[in-house]
Amino acid sequence: MLNLKRKIVMKYLMVLIAFSILVFGCDLHEPISTSILLTDTTGRETSTFSWDEHFDVKFTLTNNTDGKIAFTRNSSAPDIRFSVYKGDSLVCSSTDGYAYLMIMSTAVLDPGQSLRGYWRGPTTSAQDPKISLAPGKYLLKVTMPKFNDVYQIQVQPTSFTVEAASD
Repeated sequence: MLNLKRKIVMKYLMVLIAFSILVFGCDLHEPISTSILLTDTTGRETSTFSWDEHFDVKFTLTNNTDGKIAFTRNSSAPDIRFSVYKGDSLVCSSTDGYAYLMIMSTAVLDPGQSLRGYWRGPTTSAQDPKISLAPGKYLLKVTMPKFNDVYQIQVQPTSFTVEAASD
């Protein structure tokens, strides 16, 4: 009888220890988190715009680990870039009209640090002539630096619609 109680207590302790290791010993959150926000120019989140309306895109990538994460830059362009596609065709991007040096460099994202990107689309201040998006369905894609192979970051494209002006 005493041996049976001892086995039950030991099993209970083993389960408690395993649970404690899982909760306190494991990093249960994503090592790198991302968020994307598509709004109209007043800050209202939406996925439908008028053909003559601008939109704002805000993207954040955060290092949630306790260590530094290295990444590679392929040019002097902004770390976070945005592109708008209609089907398979590139329509516009946050770097249209700008020129960048093609240089390789590495940088570090410290614990808790974030990379942020912002674009008031669908055009840029360097673009001439300015563009407007024709009515239809579009995909907004985010491009970011290459992180080391431990962190595979996939940002799903954000779909949005441009409508014809209403009378």
